[in-house]
Formats: sequence, C-alpha cells, structure tokens
Amino acid sequence: MHLETLVKSILAATVMIFTMSEPALAEENTIQIKLRSEARIGGWEILLGDIADVSAKDTLVSGRVMGETLGSPPGPGLARILRREDILAILLSRGYARDRIQISGSERIRLLTLATKIPGVEIQEKGASYLRNLLGEGGFDGSSIPIEEIEVLPRGDVAEVLIPTGRRGHGIRFSGIPSGPWDTNVRVTAAVTVDGRVVTRIPVSYSVKRYTTALATIRELRTGEALSSSNVHRIRIELSSVRQDLVFDESILKGAVVTRTIGAMSPLRSRDFTYPPTIKKGSLVAVTSISGALTIKTYGRAEEEGRMGKTISLRNENSGKVFRATVTGKNSAEIRNK
Repeated sequence: MHLETLVKSILAATVMIFTMSEPALAEENTIQIKLRSEARIGGWEILLGDIADVSAKDTLVSGRVMGETLGSPPGPGLARILRREDILAILLSRGYARDRIQISGSERIRLLTLATKIPGVEIQEKGASYLRNLLGEGGFDGSSIPIEEIEVLPRGDVAEVLIPTGRRGHGIRFSGIPSGPWDTNVRVTAAVTVDGRVVTRIPVSYSVKRYTTALATIRELRTGEALSSSNVHRIRIELSSVRQDLVFDESILKGAVVTRTIGAMSPLRSRDFTYPPTIKKGSLVAVTSISGALTIKTYGRAEEEGRMGKTISLRNENSGKVFRATVTGKNSAEIRNK
C-alpha cells in the first residue's frame, strides 16, 4: 500500500511539472512582431525589420526574422500599403509555426520609398572630371605635341535623376573614350548605381579642346625676312584646327628665313621658313683643320652648297684633291681629325 501511494505521488508530480512547463516553453519559443503604421524603405527589398520591431529570446532567431524579405518597395518617392495578414502568410509559407508567431501593432503599414535626387549638373561635372583624367594620361594626342591643358565642356543639359536612396548609398560610373586622338565631340555613358546595382544609364556629351604653347609671329613677316627671338614669341594655341608643323624650339630658328608672308600673331609652322645655304656651290671656303693641339688653315672651293652643320665636298685649288668638311658659318668649314 505504501508503494502504491508513492508511485501515485511521483506520477502526479511529473504531470504537474510538464503542465507548468508548457506555458514557459511556449513563451520561450515565441517570436514577438509589432508592426508600425508607417515605414520608410531605403533598399531594393522590404525587410521585416524595416516595418516592425521583432523580439525573441534567441537573438539569432530575431535577427533571422528581421531579415525576412517581404517583396519589392514602391518606386522612388511613391507609397503602397502592406497588410498584416499578408505578412503572416509570407512567414507561414517559409516554415514558421503559427503558434510561435505573435503579431501586434498596425493592421496596415504605409510604405514610403526613400528617394535621392541627383542633379544633372553633378553628373556632367563628374563626367568632365572622368574625361580630363582619361585624356591627361597621354596616348590620345596622337603625336609629339605637348598638350598642356585639356578643356572639357558639357554639351546640352542632363535631366535630374530620381533614384532609391539605398542602404549603402549611390554612385556614378563612367565609360567611353574619344573615337580618335583629336576628337572634339565626345560622348560617354554615366551608369548610376544604388547599393552597387545599376539603376539607369545616361548618355552625356562634351566638347573637348586641347591647348599647347608654341611659337607665333609678333608682327607680320615678309618673304625672305630672317627669323629671330625679336620677331616671335610664345602663345597659347587651341589645337582643334591648328596642330601640324607647330614650332616649339626657338633654337631651330637660327639662320632661318621666311618663305611666305605670315600675318601677325600667327602660329609659326616649319613649312613657313627655310635655311638658305651658308655656303654656295663654287664659293671659296676658309677651312680649319684641327688635329689634337695642331690647327692648320687652308682654303677650298665648294663642290656643292651647304647649310650650317652639313658636311660638304670641297676641292683644294692647288692640288685638286677633294676633301670633306663640316659647315660652321658663312663660307667657313672645319675638319676635325681624331
């Protein structure tokens, strides 16, 4: 009898323990979701954490529930309504037990998508900076002309762009290069991104001008007039129409004469001048022969005409022997023996 009473007591205690634990266990596994009446969405998807306060004893569980996606938000600056029963249906379809979910708060949530306006001028300025950096790297001048400045000006207007604000912000990426080394009309494409995703592409056009500093006439120069530092100076030149045969080195003008009339303030080109022969064919030339410390001077008759620095043939009038010498000035030449 004593044993039977003991068994009954143990069974009653066990039933009481399980009966008392059920509410506590249920409470421990419950996910509390309190919906707000209005929510502002910044990303590409609606997250439960955007529209509700979520709590559970296990923080991993609450974090996972907050990250549940509920569809796409309305367009930038627009609104829509999300109902409580729709949210519950989504959660149940993803395997959450009905008895573990407790939803409270608003029956209807008004969703607003956060929007950011990008002025068209901002897009144009960033595109101009992209082109200046690209062209400034070199390789687009197509010649040895030293480009000192590149001017990039927008052509036309670019409309303001309305985009979702996003969770990590927006960016603008550019692509496209000039079609040729001297292309003055350049079109690039601006790809506007939100959270790393391209939302729109915009064509942007520019006028590109390249500048250099080269020699130009100070005044009008006539045919046959000698060139020197007194009648030329340096000016800034836009290269879209004038870029061939420009002269940058003033030292090459020594001994040069103009071959045609050149207007004042005109860019000087290599075809505008020539170097008259310093020695004419048949001229008597004073020749200096240098061999170490020994210097000998003699004369020779020029067999050909020659300019400064050119090696020409001369004939010794006494012996008739032909020799070679380098022109060093008016009717003068030099032989250097090693």
